[in-house]
Amino acid sequence: MNKRLKNEADYDALTNAYSRRRGVEELTNAYSSFIKGSQNPTLMMFDLDRFKLINDNFGHDIGDVVLRRTVEAINEIINNSDIIIRWGGDEFIGIFYGLNKEEAREIAQRILDKINSIEIPVKTSEIDDIVKIEMSIGVTYFSKSDRQPSDAVKRADDAMYESKETGRNKVSFFDVEDVDE
Repeated sequence: MNKRLKNEADYDALTNAYSRRRGVEELTNAYSSFIKGSQNPTLMMFDLDRFKLINDNFGHDIGDVVLRRTVEAINEIINNSDIIIRWGGDEFIGIFYGLNKEEAREIAQRILDKINSIEIPVKTSEIDDIVKIEMSIGVTYFSKSDRQPSDAVKRADDAMYESKETGRNKVSFFDVEDVDE
């Protein structure tokens, strides 16, 4: 019973990504390790573009399929040691270990390309359509000047919003000074 309750608390029931509660723990652990001298993980904030329109036009059942397929697609690209967190609604955070900046750019672009390749057929009495997914991604790292993990999450969020404001469906970086190439 306790194991089942912990599993329910740790994982998002819809997408099987880590829950936000568990994600905060993982971010705190990653930040603590970084402060103690371990390698700086790459942090990515993912937000589905125009997700509300998918729900409005095709219904929440299709929206749920989009969310599940998004996490499945990301998991096809990343390593087993990497972490995907459902941050809320259609926002996700990824913690990726062992990537330099160039590798982070490559992985972010591979994730975006994989997301863009998803086609979800929609068939109702009124329409036959295909839902395509687009995503804005923001990438950053922890900085020695961060006081808490949420400082880096805010940077990833800012970078993600830069992606949205400059055309959507792209990757933007918020560089920090103290990250090795």
